[in-house]
Amino acid sequence: MVYISIPTLESKKVPQSYQYIRKEGELRYFKYRCYDYETIICIDSNGLVVDYPNTL
Repeated sequence: MVYISIPTLESKKVPQSYQYIRKEGELRYFKYRCYDYETIICIDSNGLVVDYPNTL
């Protein structure tokens, strides 16, 4: 992923990873990591995130 700072437009490569955890019905769960942040996200059968805990 690339982060672009506004208004300077400076870009920075941001390391992140997704690890498959399990499938429950039509939902798939992945462990997401970026720097010191880690959470479990839930994806529906269309590939859309349906649950992304600890976000505003």
